[in-house]
Amino acid sequence: AVVDPWVLPAGVPLAGALVWGTVLVAPMVALNFGLEKLGLKAVEDVKKTTTLFISQTFTGSNSGLLKVALFSLAAGVAEEWLFRGFLLELCARYFDDTASLAISSVLFGLGHFITPLYFLLSVVGGAYFGAIYTSSQHCLVQPAVAHAVYDFVAIAIILNELRDQREADGEMNEVKDD
Repeated sequence: AVVDPWVLPAGVPLAGALVWGTVLVAPMVALNFGLEKLGLKAVEDVKKTTTLFISQTFTGSNSGLLKVALFSLAAGVAEEWLFRGFLLELCARYFDDTASLAISSVLFGLGHFITPLYFLLSVVGGAYFGAIYTSSQHCLVQPAVAHAVYDFVAIAIILNELRDQREADGEMNEVKDD
């Protein structure tokens, strides 16, 4: 029997799945903040690379939080369907649960390979989203929400840092002009 991965398990309300998916972002956000506090060059390289991508993707007059939200939602839904709903389930036909999760997570990491550390973090993130998927009875709602909210928070934080930097640079230019 084919099961629709977007159908919530019996007894799970949509509001509960949305809230739970949102709450599950906290460990990933905490990991990011913790890694940034370490001050490692590899972490700084990831930050520079992602900041460059975000600044190029989300600058301009039409780049508000709505664009970030739509981008995040599209990425969360599409990537969770591909890597968990399709690839993890395909692997499960041939391998046990652990191997299926590992294979789909490595493929997720390869799809996000920017730097070696970003690949590793993406593998961990893929495993985390996969664990959410399998623990929610193979329903994609919770991992897609967690993925979308994580992307939204990460992008919004970087855009806020870029805005603060531009404002500080503008203030510095005003001082130099005096």
